[in-house]
Amino acid sequence: MIERGIMEALHSAKPGSSQELHGEALKAMLEAAKASGFRDPVLPTIPVTSETPHVESLSGEALQAELEAQAKRYIEFGFAKKLGMTQYRFKDRVMGLAAPQPESYKGRFDIPVVVIGAQVPAVEQYRMIGFDYYLSDLGIQDRDVKGYQTPNVPHLVWMQDGKVNLGKSVDKVRASFSRDERGANLYDGVGLVVARPDILKDHFIDLPGTQVGSGSAPFLNLWDDRPEVHCGFVDDTHSRFGSASGGR
Repeated sequence: MIERGIMEALHSAKPGSSQELHGEALKAMLEAAKASGFRDPVLPTIPVTSETPHVESLSGEALQAELEAQAKRYIEFGFAKKLGMTQYRFKDRVMGLAAPQPESYKGRFDIPVVVIGAQVPAVEQYRMIGFDYYLSDLGIQDRDVKGYQTPNVPHLVWMQDGKVNLGKSVDKVRASFSRDERGANLYDGVGLVVARPDILKDHFIDLPGTQVGSGSAPFLNLWDDRPEVHCGFVDDTHSRFGSASGGR
């Protein structure tokens, strides 16, 4: 069956190897899958765990503790060395990002997320945190109506993790954004996983702030307990997937 063929092709290719999928090949497989009625090539069934931790209006010492925990995880993944910093300097840089949560974000974007920035390519960041990355050579670009571009330095983004959008397609979520909201992109996805390491045990995450090709968007999921970055059509829906977003 075509479903099985696409599954095997997607998961036999290893990032960086001669077997890694190229844009046209994956596009052709995805189009064939869609024509056959197969909606999503990666829909593993795993038990839903307890609700993802929800942070309410962090400020002061609580916010400092949250950023310190994220700095520690980034250091463990090797980001301080990657950026040419000592561990102490990197931690100070992250701690210096602390700022009060805007009032209009409260109850909407309650997770403070440290995003490393575009100075380290997204593919490298995901591989550093242990993800298999399947988007190489697929025509990736930012997708934001107001032209948001990820800064080249570490920065703080207040986010929601996608749970409020479970079962909604990426294109539907994009059309519903408020004026002070933007879709999470690939760089934000790294930060969200660092901030909430077990999030994919709860639900999978669409990243509507990035476009793949002409009609797809990235998503983060688990396959046989391995975290992955894949892409799917923006009009697809599944109850385990939801689009993450953040404040502008």
